[in-house]
Amino acid sequence: MNTFFIVDGNSIANRAFYGVPPLTTKDGTPTNAVVGFLNMLKKLIGDGTDAYLAVAFDERGKVFRHEKFVDYKANRKGMPDDLAAQMPLIREVLTLMQVPILSMPGYEGDDILGTLGKKAKAAGFDVALVSGDRDTFQLIEDHIKVIYPRRGLSDTEVMDLPALKEKYDLSPTQIIDLKGLMGDASDNIPGVPGVGVKTATKFLQKYGSMEGLYDHIEDFDGKKMGDKLTEYKDQAFMSRDLATITTDVPLEIPPMEAFRLKEPDLDGLRAFYSRLELRQFLNQLDEGRAPEAQPEGEVHRDLAAIRACLDDLADADQLVIICRLDDGRKTLTDLALRGKGTNHHIPCADHEAEVAEGLANLLQAHDKPVITDDAKAFYTALALCDIKAVPVAWDAVLSDYLLDPESGDHSLEGQLQKRFQTVFSEDPSEKYHALLEGLEKLQEPTMEALREADMADLYYALELPLAQVLVNMEQTGVRLNIPYLQAMEEEFAGRLDKLTNDIYDLAGEPFNINSPKQLGQVLFDQLGLPVLKKTKTGPSTNAEVLDQLRKEHPIVPLILDYRQLSKLKSTYIDGLLALADEEGKVYTHFNQTLTATGRLSSSEPNLQNIPVRTEEGRRIRQAFIPSEEGQVLISADYSQIELRILAAMSLDGSLVNSFRSEEDIHRRTASEVFHVPIDQVTSLQRYAAKAVNFGIIYGQTDFGLARELGISRKAAQEYIDKYFERYPLVQKWIDEAVEAARENGYVKTILGRRRYIRDIHSKNQHQRHFAERTAVNAPIQGSAADVIKLAMLDVNRRLEADDYRARMLLQVHDELIFEAPPEEAGMLIQMVHEAMEEVLELPVPLHVEVKVGFNWEEMETV
Repeated sequence: MNTFFIVDGNSIANRAFYGVPPLTTKDGTPTNAVVGFLNMLKKLIGDGTDAYLAVAFDERGKVFRHEKFVDYKANRKGMPDDLAAQMPLIREVLTLMQVPILSMPGYEGDDILGTLGKKAKAAGFDVALVSGDRDTFQLIEDHIKVIYPRRGLSDTEVMDLPALKEKYDLSPTQIIDLKGLMGDASDNIPGVPGVGVKTATKFLQKYGSMEGLYDHIEDFDGKKMGDKLTEYKDQAFMSRDLATITTDVPLEIPPMEAFRLKEPDLDGLRAFYSRLELRQFLNQLDEGRAPEAQPEGEVHRDLAAIRACLDDLADADQLVIICRLDDGRKTLTDLALRGKGTNHHIPCADHEAEVAEGLANLLQAHDKPVITDDAKAFYTALALCDIKAVPVAWDAVLSDYLLDPESGDHSLEGQLQKRFQTVFSEDPSEKYHALLEGLEKLQEPTMEALREADMADLYYALELPLAQVLVNMEQTGVRLNIPYLQAMEEEFAGRLDKLTNDIYDLAGEPFNINSPKQLGQVLFDQLGLPVLKKTKTGPSTNAEVLDQLRKEHPIVPLILDYRQLSKLKSTYIDGLLALADEEGKVYTHFNQTLTATGRLSSSEPNLQNIPVRTEEGRRIRQAFIPSEEGQVLISADYSQIELRILAAMSLDGSLVNSFRSEEDIHRRTASEVFHVPIDQVTSLQRYAAKAVNFGIIYGQTDFGLARELGISRKAAQEYIDKYFERYPLVQKWIDEAVEAARENGYVKTILGRRRYIRDIHSKNQHQRHFAERTAVNAPIQGSAADVIKLAMLDVNRRLEADDYRARMLLQVHDELIFEAPPEEAGMLIQMVHEAMEEVLELPVPLHVEVKVGFNWEEMETV
């Protein structure tokens, strides 16, 4: 027998809305209920073979139950706005999937489930009613079951006659009686006051039904319960009527075959998924889609064809080039080119040197800017082929990053799938031909979008030229003191061995210290330490919990030391040694399109997160040394740049003047907030003021500040209130930033970089407050990112113009690291000071602190 699935649309949409974390499109359209609803459908019908499906919805307005009880559902709050906005979208996608939708004024969705379910069973189907409402359990019978989602939509419970009996010890009919007696607060069904689920269940198990209960009402003579049952008898039977799902909705139901799933409107679904930025469903849809006819082109494998192709393109009006590198970014694996209206694909594995030579000749002869998908990949390929960099006219990845910084996929493939619903052939050459034509097709609409967003200048003046600078830094690499690191590795291994043995001794037995489960058993079961926090898998053993338990048992500090040392060894010491080449250098990768704020990040290895607050972390930084003996490292770090940008954006006079007069900003804030002369500010007051200063940028609450300073929430709120009393224009700027996000859907940096604030109108208070904090923080962090990127460009320009031997090695947050021969150190320091402090004219001065030394940690201020 085929299964006929009948879905209670409103119920499942509601479960999806609350069961899936808030999701929105770039323009703020909520989509979490749509995503959850679709996931539930896909889970139900699988591949859709011989599936029968219908979705029933409530209609607006009163239903027949209101005639029996005018206050039926009177206490129901209106549907949340974010859910209401998605109900038409759910109906739209069901229509595109050609899923029949049923509804009828005066009746509820579960009435349609009952009616259609009976007819489907009579037609020979096994029926599965899908609902998050337990009222539907009354509809269970042979060949009719209920699929009930639990805990959002991640788990479902199948309730049939045996399961209903086992779990509730009730029959489907008794489920209706249960509601008659206990009522239902969610539907404002009154029932009998004082009768809850346990009491009602006990009555039904003893007397069988409400009629049976009232036939034996004398059993309750002289008891309060008897008085209540008697007083509210009519209300109980009325409540049962209200809770009864009708199976006789006068709905015109088509033949059963009309409910068999049909081929969906694929083009319509692609447009729908693309509009709502539902990439996962778009990809699933295209998995079974036949590839489109791919653009024609040529694939060149033999040397003569490669040379002829590259020579022929020299006089092309425009070159479109795609470079693909191996995972380690050490080899050019594929070169794809488009010129003179023809696509070319060159697999490079067998002719690396010849491809490099031919590409160099082509670019030198062509002498025009090229179009590419990824500027950094292009420049890296040129560096690997020892080709002098040529200008890029436009690239797809950086453009998309500026337009949608929070997208997880800026690749050319992803953009073409999203914008044009392109499906690629599995044949590599055919795919490259499609990518080349798609890249050319993307350029104009993408640049138009950048111009409309006022970010074309940011793209051409900052992000695009920065790609070349980053590649130069990546290719230069940073040298490590390998013997020093190896000695540290041996030392840390020995310390970890000793810690392990000491922990085993205190535990009384060996166990896996890295296993939260085994550690929990030792701490809480064997040693009897108090459980402070629980997770789904058991008591928490995270760092915060262990820190609170530090004084409870001597094993806890040892475990914390073990964790810290183990992470330092595995992540940094072992990781760095594994990545170092024969010269002792590591070559980090600067991610230009990863963070939503515009800041750069670093990976393979991550050199931005080496800890500096612990002695061991600082010792690791000592391993970073200049490339050549006798050279020095120079660090140039922007001082308090985010606070300076806050002053520049808010134009608060007190804040601006403090920076202009080069005061200690935290001491000045403490003086203002605590009403004491600046020379009488205590270290504790300065510390509190520093916490408030930086807390303002990150939207810190009184709770967070209280925890950081170890004071009451009331005292923390007083600090914050005093801060805004002394710096009123900061409060005004914060309010304006949040309002701008509400009005525009985004906020901007000083240079016009946008950060879209998707949850700014969310009805979820937590999500909305986080969005408001982001609206304040993003312009500040993003502006700081813009400033140091501008500085990198200017410093790089001066290094090249004046033919320095010094090289820029790293960018770490607000800090730039250089290596230089000693004879250039003085000039470099002066140049970097000037370039970084004068890179952007602001109402407050930028200040750079410069240090010099023979390793990254042991440096002295100059």
